This record gives sequence, structure tokens and C-alpha cells, in this order.
Amino acid sequence: MKNKLLSFLKAVFGHKKIRVDGRQQDYAATDYIQHRLDLYMVEMRPFLQPHYTIKQLAGAIRIPSYQLSAIINQRKGMNFTDYLNKLRIQYCEDLIRIEGGKKINLGQLASRCGFRNRNTFVHAFRKFTGLTPSEYVRQMP
Repeated sequence: MKNKLLSFLKAVFGHKKIRVDGRQQDYAATDYIQHRLDLYMVEMRPFLQPHYTIKQLAGAIRIPSYQLSAIINQRKGMNFTDYLNKLRIQYCEDLIRIEGGKKINLGQLASRCGFRNRNTFVHAFRKFTGLTPSEYVRQMP
């Protein structure tokens, strides 16, 4: 299955010449799209929007959503929802570290990180860290 997906991605995207650091270089188009995806997610942080969709992301980086989905599945090893939730949890961990030992309201933290409700937040947090948010906060030095 993985080889079929890789063949599909190569057939769809092929190779592309792009200018990097003033030099023309040959990159697989999938590498280029992944770079654009990573850069967009870091700079714009769209994952903080609670109802963000793959269609919105695909429009923002200007590729068809089915191609973006294939790249996320192949390159990130997860589906779009898990990809967004992983980024949200990483952002949440950063917020917890920044706020240190302060009393943290989990409902507010969940909404600040782009989750629609606390239950989804707790489930995703446990999935990606192995701990509940409360356990994570208690383990902070």
C-alpha cells in the first residue's frame, strides 16, 4: 500500500526545479509541497482555528486537497485531523511551559489551542503525550 501511494505521489507531482538560496535545484515536487506546508503551519498557525479544514489549508497553499491529503498521509504518517491535533498539542505544551506553575484552566487552554471541546482536547493530549493535561502540568518542575 505504501509503495502504491509513493508511486501515485511521484506520478502526480514528479520533479520540479526551484530556486533555493539563489541556486536552481531539482527537488521532488512532494518535497517542495511539504516544505510549503511546514512553513505555512509554522508561520500562520491555522491549526489554532477550531473548525479548520483540509480544504481551507489546500486553498491557502494552492494545491488540490486530495494531493495535500496524500502528502500528509505519506510524509507525516497520519491523517489530516491527527496532524492538526498533533500541532495543537505541541503548541499547548509550549503554552504550559511558558506559563509554568500557574493555575491553568483546561477548558480555556483547549480553546486557545484550537480544540472545540475539552473532551477532544484531553483525548488528543493523551494520544500524543501519553499523559492527560492535568498529569502533564503536575509533572512540570
